[in-house]
Amino acid sequence: MENVNGLRIQMLRFADDIAIIAQDEINLKRALESLDDILKSNYKLKINRKKNRSYHLLKGSEIINIKMGHDALKQITKFKYLYSIFTEDGKNKEDIIKRIKEAKVMFNNKKHLLFSINLSLEIKKKLIKCRIWSVALYGSETWTLRKNEERVVNAFETRCWKIMLKISWADKITNDEVSQRAKQGRLI
Repeated sequence: MENVNGLRIQMLRFADDIAIIAQDEINLKRALESLDDILKSNYKLKINRKKNRSYHLLKGSEIINIKMGHDALKQITKFKYLYSIFTEDGKNKEDIIKRIKEAKVMFNNKKHLLFSINLSLEIKKKLIKCRIWSVALYGSETWTLRKNEERVVNAFETRCWKIMLKISWADKITNDEVSQRAKQGRLI
């Protein structure tokens, strides 16, 4: 269980999904059975046993054995929720790479606007922030950025500014100078 501002968090509710947080298999089973009993007796609801999953964060290869009725909970190593990918090791590398790839596609679709002589630098920057960064950083509130992931995001940001400013990769210009020319501080 997690403590947030001194409060023990045992369940998180997301629309019609419920995440139960427990320290071990016994407490997870107990919480799941308790939830099942409350839903049945108070609300006449059943937990969909086929959709249940067990997900361990930072637990390594520990195997759990929890059954609901005759069905064993399926143990998974990653899951997707609201377009974000959560992995067993708690790292966000897979999600970040996926988001950057999607942003690159969006960037390439809007490249013709970035090369337009009719648009000012400010409009081009707003276009990148609005159309590209909204895709690249969607779900980033859930990311735990490590140095390597931060470098990936910063490299993509620098690449966007370089293309917008028509700076060749062969030009020996530092990332800080690119940011200065774009009149843009680092987003991360």
